[in-house]
Amino acid sequence: MNDHFFIKAKKASEFSDFKRYHVGCVVVYKGYILSVGFNSNKTHPIQKIYNKERFSADNTPHSLHAEIAALCLIKNRNDIDWSSVELYIYRENKKKEPRMSKPCASCLAMIKDLGIVDVYYTIDNGYAYYNTITNKEEVMKTYD
Repeated sequence: MNDHFFIKAKKASEFSDFKRYHVGCVVVYKGYILSVGFNSNKTHPIQKIYNKERFSADNTPHSLHAEIAALCLIKNRNDIDWSSVELYIYRENKKKEPRMSKPCASCLAMIKDLGIVDVYYTIDNGYAYYNTITNKEEVMKTYD
């Protein structure tokens, strides 16, 4: 885990136009940021495809999630060992307080489809890690 990348994900979340909460995502490979995304009211066809993991009906809005926004920009690159990619996801509420940002079922499906293993995200009182192969979660750091 690298706090620097959480700071970058927080900065990305500031671009969100979503009213309830702001989410930012940073895609890191070999210590370098490859892509950045944030949640948005805009829709995206890739989000619609992966939303089938969450919704049975097709009448839900397909607002773009931060993870899918970041990954869509680089999903076709073949020079990446996706198992070495790390995601850092930051979410905050209207009061600018960090909140749970574990990827939803839609985002997790795309993350797994690409072969990404290491996902770091905010929780209400710190940071957590999720391994997509073992499906194990671990609290990495807490604060008061």
